[in-house]
Amino acid sequence: MIAICHDCKHRHSLRSNNAGQDWVDWQAKHPSHAVELLDDNYFTALRKLWRAKDYGPNANVNIAYAASATITVSPENVASSSTFVAGVESAVQDNTSNKYVDALVGGTWTCGTTPTVNTQVLIYVFSVRDDAPTYPDVMDGTSSAETLTSAGVGRGFLKLAAVLDVDSTTSNRAYDCLFSVAQLFGGVMPLKWGLFITHNTGVNSNSTAGNHVWKMTGITYAVA
Repeated sequence: MIAICHDCKHRHSLRSNNAGQDWVDWQAKHPSHAVELLDDNYFTALRKLWRAKDYGPNANVNIAYAASATITVSPENVASSSTFVAGVESAVQDNTSNKYVDALVGGTWTCGTTPTVNTQVLIYVFSVRDDAPTYPDVMDGTSSAETLTSAGVGRGFLKLAAVLDVDSTTSNRAYDCLFSVAQLFGGVMPLKWGLFITHNTGVNSNSTAGNHVWKMTGITYAVA
């Protein structure tokens, strides 16, 4: 089957295993337009009678997911910081080769022994300033403990991605989060970026590496 739009002068062959959804998608892409669904043979016959040959192909653009990759964040036993200036920086994620249009970051952070209730873990994303690359403040692109010059300096370049509310004194409880990186930068992916994680739970975070997991799934678009 072939979907055509008389207003846009586009045509698109529907996939045999997903024709119904393709037709719905076609109508959504051409709202209030004169669209029509034709049999392949009928369309071929029409090409001999009228200028159907001028209806150019219209490709489907589908989202594509890369294999998830680990973001290195170490050390794990990060000390509490009442002003959220001390924390841990992740290894930098380089997007200059992959050119992902977005990246979904999913993480698990685990508290330490008997944390203070009603405290928080702040998950930030930072970016390099240029392609040199120039890193902001104390960030250097390697996974390590870092202390910002001040909270005010950090507010200038850190993008708040997630807030984990520690609402219990339960030891070694895991807290999860998921966020989009591009959304933090106005829909545009940075050249290189990383995480900065800080908390004020009153005790060191859990010291077991396997209890802190950070993954990135790159997103591209595939034309079919």
